[in-house]
Amino acid sequence: MEPIMTPAEQHYSDKLYACGVPPHLHAGLIAYLTAGISQDRFLVAVLDNNLGRAVAAGDAHSVAGLRNLSVFLSNHAPHTAWGSSDKVAKWLATFHKERV
Repeated sequence: MEPIMTPAEQHYSDKLYACGVPPHLHAGLIAYLTAGISQDRFLVAVLDNNLGRAVAAGDAHSVAGLRNLSVFLSNHAPHTAWGSSDKVAKWLATFHKERV
């Protein structure tokens, strides 16, 4: 039985598939965008907009999906959630404040 997704999680899941983002990255991106859960070095580098660090940290499948990740982020992710390390820190802090 598959876990039930919230509407926001389902929305992002649909968009990730439509953009061709490698499936092994979906859960991490959804958790980051909907719950503010920090991710592995590759995804954090992508979210920080640090191409060099992303390429160095990613496996071959992740690196091959960088263009698709960029399309997804540009068209479907909140612009306040990615693009610089400051934006990522603020995004994560927003969720942290909600849990306190």
